[in-house]
Amino acid sequence: MSYIYIDESGDLGTKKASSKYFVMAAIKVEDSKKLEKIIKKTRRDFKKKMLTSNEVKGGNLPYELKIKILEKLKNIDYEVFIIVFDKENRFKIGYGDNKKAYDILASRLAKLINIDKPTFIFIDKSKNKQEEIDNFNELFLNNLNNIKKQPIKIEDKDIRAELQKKFLPPIIFKLYYVCYCI
Repeated sequence: MSYIYIDESGDLGTKKASSKYFVMAAIKVEDSKKLEKIIKKTRRDFKKKMLTSNEVKGGNLPYELKIKILEKLKNIDYEVFIIVFDKENRFKIGYGDNKKAYDILASRLAKLINIDKPTFIFIDKSKNKQEEIDNFNELFLNNLNNIKKQPIKIEDKDIRAELQKKFLPPIIFKLYYVCYCI
């Protein structure tokens, strides 16, 4: 069984206060228990050094913690997939509205991911209406590299609230940022 966690950093807005980039990334693990163990131990060991907020931001993590996370990750099998979207190029992808852009970018991320066994995909909830969720899931599933037609289940939930308890977002989606800032 494979487990894929997907989240994003930045926003798709175009106002001055908006981020310049939108980053969407996924981490794929075969043994979610090993990843959870690393997350729990890291959170426990660095609880006092982490800023207290609703969301842990990779850019706010101390350098020492970034290094420890990367050192611990080298002991498990995982793959990371990342797309970085410079919003100045938004018209090149048919950027209509933010929901459409999100779907297009997520489908491009999906093209990077190979599915070779049954898989659970946990993606941050970005849609509210069931029709939007169904359309997104269909587009995402159709873009995954699933040549063997393995069964896939997508969980669309508030992954930040749920996984924040486990310290997952800085590992997955700020992993790009962690590596970039080191």
